[in-house]
Amino acid sequence: MPIIINKEECEGCGTCTTICPKSAIVLEEVDGSVVAEVVSELCDECCECIEFCLRSAIKQVLWSSWEHGLLIMNEGRKHE
Repeated sequence: MPIIINKEECEGCGTCTTICPKSAIVLEEVDGSVVAEVVSELCDECCECIEFCLRSAIKQVLWSSWEHGLLIMNEGRKHE
């Protein structure tokens, strides 16, 4: 289940890039702001980034569906 980063909440501090054991998160510039981006091909969904995000901007999508043209997502932490 994919890891997503809320670009509006991310402040680009880089904590997630440091903590990720797979180097699956990079910082990039978007509309003049630096934000984190998940490289899905490298991510093994360990969820370390979720635990250490200072802004709670990183979530794991547990399920998603389309309803009335809107993407509905249930976000939460990975359960072991």
